[in-house]
Amino acid sequence: MIEDAPRIDVDHLPAERQVTHLIDFARALSLMAKDDEALQALLTAEQKSPGIVRHSTAVREVVRSMYRRAPSTGGKKSSVLLALAERCGAVR
Repeated sequence: MIEDAPRIDVDHLPAERQVTHLIDFARALSLMAKDDEALQALLTAEQKSPGIVRHSTAVREVVRSMYRRAPSTGGKKSSVLLALAERCGAVR
């Protein structure tokens, strides 16, 4: 269950596995439209391994979905989400 994902201890795993876990968790959160939590998971993953996050097709898909759903404030999307979207190539 998605509620169990944050309690899974992955600290003993290699960074790549930790990041994969966070990406999968973010994808699940995004499917449930919990975009703020998904964004935080992706930002945590990016801190652990920027290269994996920035070149991941799965991350691009999740970020693109979140970006489409994100409300605009003053005609602009969330600057944090937009910055991640640009870094991973989800938007141009």
